[in-house]
Amino acid sequence: MGHFGSPNEAEIARRRFNSRSQSEGEAMDEYADALLKLHRAAWPTRTSEQSDVKLQNRFVDGLRVPELQEHLRLQYADLGFDETVNKARHI
Repeated sequence: MGHFGSPNEAEIARRRFNSRSQSEGEAMDEYADALLKLHRAAWPTRTSEQSDVKLQNRFVDGLRVPELQEHLRLQYADLGFDETVNKARHI
């Protein structure tokens, strides 16, 4: 480990992001915020446009309710991450 942290920090964040799912009792906003933080740590140089699809897919795939996942995939696949989170909150 170097003075400024592990050189594998981004790789660890990528693995955590790719396996992150909504925990039991975790609010949707908490889950979405956790994904954003992990994504920023994993891919610090990506723009929000580059990140949007990856974030949206991980958000939907990690939701605890399969019916909500399916509804979001079928009805709102063309939305971005923020819009998908907003729709999920109101369904």
